[in-house]
Amino acid sequence: MLLNISKNSIDAMRSGGILFLFTKEDETGVHLSITDTGIGMTSEQVARLGEPFFSLKGNKGTGLGMMVVFRIVESMRGTVHVNSQPMKGTRITLSFPIKGTIHR
Repeated sequence: MLLNISKNSIDAMRSGGILFLFTKEDETGVHLSITDTGIGMTSEQVARLGEPFFSLKGNKGTGLGMMVVFRIVESMRGTVHVNSQPMKGTRITLSFPIKGTIHR
């Protein structure tokens, strides 16, 4: 998951930029945020993230990476929150429950 999101972030920073990784634990769970200073996405593009074969990379992407990320997070009873603005960057936050709340 982290490799895929980080690679997408790096690809979105075509002229360079900064990639931030933050972790936090609170009473609701464990949270990991991946933030880039890349080209960002429109709200329409954000809404389609995780759809099979949806890619912003043209011929260079399969549109399967984020779909897999969403499925893995869901299987761990987690959530994916995406905040993005065109030309300002993107923050993707993965949140997971803690202490015995994961059921297989």
